Amino acid sequence: MDKTPSQEMLAHAEKLCAQRGAEGVEDIMHTLAARMGFALRHNVIEAHGLCAGCVEVEACSTPGHCQHDHTIQLKKKAR
Repeated sequence: MDKTPSQEMLAHAEKLCAQRGAEGVEDIMHTLAARMGFALRHNVIEAHGLCAGCVEVEACSTPGHCQHDHTIQLKKKAR
């Protein structure tokens, strides 16, 4: 079965979202923690966002009258 463009995009995003080292950011976090008398044992850095295509779909003001695929629902945290 062929994947839809949305499924292809999600599969590509999953490949790109592999964990990466962020030594520079980790060094800054350790330095700031040490200044406050806190010793970090472990930290996790998360980044959340949308690819350019999803930003365009999210900003669309004419769903149903455009060429965008609006079938993917974006997860939004309650504020």
